[in-house]
Parts: sequence; structure tokens; C-alpha cells
Amino acid sequence: MSLFRLTPKDPSAEAERLFTAAAEAAAPKLGPLAAANGRTYVTERYELQPIFRAEVEHVAAAARPRPSVSPRLKADLSEHYTGIGPFDISLEWSGAVAYGELKAGEDTNASANCIWDAPKLALMVRLQRAASGHLIAAAPSALWTPRTAGLELFFDAEWDMLDLRKRHPTWWRKWEREKLMPLRIPASLKTIAGARVDFACNGVAWTLGLARVEPMGEKWVQWPPFYPERWETPVTEPERETPPSTRPWRERFPNAEVVVGAEGGAVYAAEAEGAWWVITNESAMADFVEAEDADLAASSVKLRRFDDRASWLAACDAIRERFAAARRPRP
Repeated sequence: MSLFRLTPKDPSAEAERLFTAAAEAAAPKLGPLAAANGRTYVTERYELQPIFRAEVEHVAAAARPRPSVSPRLKADLSEHYTGIGPFDISLEWSGAVAYGELKAGEDTNASANCIWDAPKLALMVRLQRAASGHLIAAAPSALWTPRTAGLELFFDAEWDMLDLRKRHPTWWRKWEREKLMPLRIPASLKTIAGARVDFACNGVAWTLGLARVEPMGEKWVQWPPFYPERWETPVTEPERETPPSTRPWRERFPNAEVVVGAEGGAVYAAEAEGAWWVITNESAMADFVEAEDADLAASSVKLRRFDDRASWLAACDAIRERFAAARRPRP
């Protein structure tokens, strides 16, 4: 008899067991991989994704019944969202699948995306297209409080989606400006705290945590847009923030202040247009700032927008730290 794709008695509990085992094995490896990659912090793409996926493959291989890992990650949710990406990882047995969403970063620019992921996971369970949905996130331990955007979902709690909309309007506005918005989703959900695994990265305490997301009740909510005029003509491609060709960045950000500078360019910080910005001028400084998309990375002026001041200040501090580290003499 095949060991693959038979269904466990409780797929949700088995998925949580396997994801937890993978997290416990993955956490100690994240900091060293970040250092090997030349980073002082953990990212989703370059550290968490590859290590967590490898550990899930490992624990799944020993499970009975044995699930397949991430055979399908895309789901058609066009009736419920204007646009949505694939899931990050999944475990699939015959007749049952569990989805996971991964997030990692040094500030809320990463963790806040759990606010977007949670209703997506709850929706799949409500539609009976998933046995369970799981959030997996890595962040500095200092951020793991019920007040941190996104990480509040890793505590036992019940959530009204319209209340989450009110709690985090800057993030929902950001996604809506990118033409990404819920349409019809579960009106409420609950989060069940899972395991947390502590580890270190560059001498800083970090935590890798898990939570399960479930829909509550049978009610749906029709999402109210922040910018209803933008939806008269549906657009699926996200807008990109680039410097207007007719307006030099110095005119756009006249009060920009230098964060770091060297021969060949500088990084500036500015508050303007209802947001906070990091501006990298000249490609010589590109190593110290992560551009948000490939088009901006190829240009000589790159912009990074922040919708909350704390994350902006943290990013500026991180840039100074990376810049100083790069200039220290090597032994």
C-alpha cells in the first residue's frame, strides 16, 4: 500500500504537528544562513523559505500517512479578491490539504502582511478547500507583542474583519493602492497560538512562531473600499511608486535628510505625501537598501515607502548599521 496521500484522522492537527516540528528544526539555522548571505536579519525569500521548506520535506517524509509537500499552491479566489498570490507552502493528503503562509523580516513591513494572509487562509477553510490554514513568521523577539502589526494574530483571539480594517487602515490602504483588495470574505475569524521557537540572528533575539487560522460562524462581509473611485475600472496589475519624470526627486522631497553617504551617492530619509520615505540616490549605495521591485533597482534613484513612522525609523537605523559594518576594517 502506498504511504503517500492517505488521509490522517485529523489533518489539521497533523499539519500543525509537522509544521511545528519543521519550525523547531529550522529556527537554529536561520541566523547562520542570514550571516552567510551577508545579512544581519532574516528574510522570507532567502532564509525562511528555503530552510522551512527543506525541514517540512524532512518531517513529511517520516510521517505516516505521508503527505506531499506543496504540489499545488495557487487557488482561484477571483470571486473573493481583486488579486491574490499563491500560498507559500502546503501539505496534501488524499482529500485534505493544509496551507501555510510564511513571513520574515526585521520590522512590521514584513509581519503586517500576516493581516492580509489571515482572511485568505480562513476563506479556504470556509470554502472547504482546506482542512486548515497556518501562519508562520520570524521576527525580532522584541516585536512579539499583541500590539505589533500582524504578530497580534499569533495570540489566541477572535477577530472581526472590519475591526482589523479599522485597526490597520494604513496597511489596507497600501494594498488597495496596489489594486489588491478583498471582495467577499468571512466576517470574522479566530487565531489559535501555536509553538514559538527562539533563536539568535547577529546577536539579536528572534522568534519563529506559528498560529492556526479558522473562520468563525457563517457570516460574510462585503469589503468596503477606501478608494471606491479606483474600482470603476478593475485593474489587476499593482501600481508602482516611481519618481514622476517631470518632477525630480529633490523637488518632490525638498526636506530629505541624509541617512548615510559616500562617494558615488547617498541614502536620504523624508516625510512627504502622507507617508515616510527612504530615497537611495546613485547605484553605489544600492547594497545598503533593499529595493522593493526590479524596475526601481535598475534605476539610479530608488524609493521605499513606509506607512508608519516606527518602521521607517527602524529601516533607517538598519541602513546605518549595514553601512557602518561595510566600512569596518576586516581582520
